[in-house]
Amino acid sequence: MGQISSLHYDIQSTISFTTVIPAVLSTAFLFNKLIDESWNTKAKKISKSAPITMLLIGSLAFVLMPLRPDLLFPFIWLAPFLILDPICYWLGFPSILQKVKEGRQSSVLAISIATLFTGFFWEMWNFWSFPKWYYTIPYIGFWKVFEMPVLGYGGYLFFGLIVWGFSVFVFSLLNAKRIVGVIEF
Repeated sequence: MGQISSLHYDIQSTISFTTVIPAVLSTAFLFNKLIDESWNTKAKKISKSAPITMLLIGSLAFVLMPLRPDLLFPFIWLAPFLILDPICYWLGFPSILQKVKEGRQSSVLAISIATLFTGFFWEMWNFWSFPKWYYTIPYIGFWKVFEMPVLGYGGYLFFGLIVWGFSVFVFSLLNAKRIVGVIEF
């Protein structure tokens, strides 16, 4: 395949990336209906230090990642969640911490598995697309399924939590209660 212009690439990529949030959330709705609520447990106590610890680890990871990206690259998927979820929890917005506190792990599982499912299809479509992206992941860049190393798919489990958390955060800030009620299953 030949070269394409930067503008062409930007337009094509923007169209592709604008489907990410709707794809994750709509697939999570489906998986939430499919996953048995037997995954739910009794309510759990969340210590006062848990959200603080999450926030500190996430913030520290963002600061340290540029210094050792070869070792800390997994935090690209963990740090945003570790920062955003405690903030939502403190503000009284829907959060994964609140779901765990209430024993509602089935919805957390639905979000993560749905994103992994969706990610598989994104990687499949990427494999045959042009332009496309390639992965060079230190230490785990082997056993590729399409262009993604098989262990790299683990990042999708947390990516879904980030997408869900960011969506809830933004719509809660906008006071869009009907939308938050829909995405907070």
